[in-house]
Amino acid sequence: MTFLIRLPAYFLPAVLIALEEILRNAMNQAPNPAIGASLAAASVGLLVPLTVVKKVDYQSISAELLKEIEKYGGTLVNKRDQTFVPIAWIFFLGFLVVWFYILYASNGVSLIFTLSALDLLWIGSVLYLAAIIMVEIKERI
Repeated sequence: MTFLIRLPAYFLPAVLIALEEILRNAMNQAPNPAIGASLAAASVGLLVPLTVVKKVDYQSISAELLKEIEKYGGTLVNKRDQTFVPIAWIFFLGFLVVWFYILYASNGVSLIFTLSALDLLWIGSVLYLAAIIMVEIKERI
């Protein structure tokens, strides 16, 4: 159910890109090659909250045990979440590298090979979709 609540926010970049392309076509302007980089940047932004372990509040644990854990500076975390956070960091850093590359490529700088505006849009879209999937996985942990 919460996925349906987040769904409009997930599609906001796509709606804005579609509106921009409609306006560009109406004004007979070339497609914006930076749209892929913008989507990649949005995907990096979606991954940032995933790099933090959620604090878990277990109701079944006694208050004395919780105080003892906190006395030693510990916190309760979900084991799956603790495993997921390093994976999220790897994705975050990888997405940053890809964003950096397509940002340069969208400005006409060829680092390794040249990509078209459509290629950049596809790469940015794939990153954004992957980030949404990562957010949904984290929500279910």
